[in-house]
Amino acid sequence: MSQLSYLEHTLGSVHNWPQDILRYLFLDPPTVQTLSALAAFFYGNHIPFTMASAFFVECFSASRHHLDFIRTKFVVWGELRDDPHLSEYYDMKRGQVVLLRGADYSDGCVVCEESAIPIRIGLGRNIFPPTVIQKLAEMRANPPCCLPFSDAPHSSGRGDSRRPCV
Repeated sequence: MSQLSYLEHTLGSVHNWPQDILRYLFLDPPTVQTLSALAAFFYGNHIPFTMASAFFVECFSASRHHLDFIRTKFVVWGELRDDPHLSEYYDMKRGQVVLLRGADYSDGCVVCEESAIPIRIGLGRNIFPPTVIQKLAEMRANPPCCLPFSDAPHSSGRGDSRRPCV
């Protein structure tokens, strides 16, 4: 069963996700860089590792090695607090790239100014082949039996603890 329904319920339609994330999920072979970006995107947007990992397996047949790498990121980020800059990710609620600060998720500081290269959003034309569109349609046609009971973003149960820039 697909995790796409839950993810779209939580993050919004894949048509509103950054194209880089969609490419990493469906087109590009996994590398340290792409796996790190996927981990930051899902962790920063409060998707539990179990949900994210099931989705990775569904999208690009993630191996145990890939999942262990991503799990390590989730664990390390969950244990750290107030580190100045662990990673950057596209925050779906803010619609901006922000800094990831471990268990505190984001410090609220925007990384990309409006003058910077804009983040491309959605499936776009001539970027994603029909096979990706078909895969998404199949995933939507095979939703999970139910959404997770808990809204807790991670196994720690911590909610959104964003704070303003200092």
